[in-house]
Order: sequence, then structure tokens, then C-alpha cells
Amino acid sequence: MENRKEYIRGDLMNLDKFQVRTDLAFESLDLIQLQYANEVIDEEFEQDNLLIKRTVISENVGKEIGKKPGLYYVLDTQAIKTHDHDDLKKCEKALTQIIKDVMTVENITGKNRGLIVGLGNVNVTPDSLGPVVIDNVIVTRHMFILSPDEVSEGISDVSAIAPGVMGNTGIETYDIIESVVRKIEVDYIIVVDALAAKSISRVNKTIQVTNTGISPGSGVGNSRKEISKETMGIPVIAIGVPTV
Repeated sequence: MENRKEYIRGDLMNLDKFQVRTDLAFESLDLIQLQYANEVIDEEFEQDNLLIKRTVISENVGKEIGKKPGLYYVLDTQAIKTHDHDDLKKCEKALTQIIKDVMTVENITGKNRGLIVGLGNVNVTPDSLGPVVIDNVIVTRHMFILSPDEVSEGISDVSAIAPGVMGNTGIETYDIIESVVRKIEVDYIIVVDALAAKSISRVNKTIQVTNTGISPGSGVGNSRKEISKETMGIPVIAIGVPTV
């Protein structure tokens, strides 16, 4: 028993040697020294009692925390967990405004053609966010192809795919998306994925939106090819909720 206690004590003393993985830029920022504070543009405000944080990360800070430089939003809410109708509507309104702001930064308008990509494995609950979102996306691309004159004002050209995971398809997720983008010639991509957080208080309570794209699986140490403006040649907006 004494040997057992010593073993546990030794593990506790070595906890700081373990790498903390997180997809949330805000958690990564908490880990760096205050000397970088003046290189981060930070805003925090409330909308309908929802806390929203807007951060612009410089290239220097991005290298320090292992995140791409760019614009990051985080929305904290209990609506995802409680399913309260009024809270969900407020969350929907705030998230819509955040996405519009990021799209404006990337010069994306309603006239542009978009592709919504739901990353993840639909058969694994913590990784099923992306495919589930795709099931609820209203796609309109076929309307613009079949009856363009009948499309109402204000409706955008939107298509959607859930490419699955490499373990099921044998194809790199990036390669599937890149092929679709090249074939149908879209102007921007919105990627939805489940994220990893270092704090359990973030799980199912935080939504992150960024214009930096995403590296699928990076939060759990299984990083695949990056899906970003640099690799795709068009703006990539990533939306994620930590589920692990």
C-alpha cells in the first residue's frame, strides 16, 4: 500500500509535464505569459445576457500558443445544455451576428456561393456535431441550378456535405472538401466541428467562431490536413463546440 501511495504521489508531481490540448484559442491564451497581453486585441461584451468575447491574435502570439493568427469569437451560453426556448433564440441571434461579422471581415456577401462542411463521425456521439448540423442546413444550390429565376431575393447559394472520417472512407477529409470546392466553384467554406477543451466548464457551453480555418482532430492529438484560406484558396470560417 505504501508503494502504491508513493506511485500516486510521484504521478501528481509530474502532472505539469503532460501536454494540455485544447481547440479553444481563449484557453491557450490563458497559458501564456502577460508579456504578450499588449499583442492581443481583446473585447468582451454582453448581448441578451450572453457573454461574447472577440479576440484578434497576432502572428507572434499565434506561434507562442500554437494557434493560427486571426479573428476569434467565443460565445458562452447555458442554452445548449438547458434547451430553454428563449435562451436558444437569444443564442441563435447572437451567433448569427457573430457569423455575419466574421463574414464581413472576409468580404463575404449574400451574393457569394457557400459550402457548409460538417466534420466528424456521426456514429460517435462526441464527434457527431458536424454531421448533425448538416442534417439541419437548408441547402439551396439546386434551386439556383434548376430554377434560378424563381429564387426569392435574399436567398444565398448554399450547398452542404458531411465527408465523414478517414477511418470510414479511406480518404483524407481535406481531399474530399478540396475536390468538391474545385468542382462546384464555391466562394467560401463554413466548417462545423466538435472541439476539445481543457476545462470541463466549457463542454457544451461554449461556441467558438474563427476565420482561421481548422485542423481536424488537432485537439485530441490526431491532426489531419488543415482546412484554411491558405490551403483552400477561399475564406474558411470554422464554428465549433467543445464536446470533450
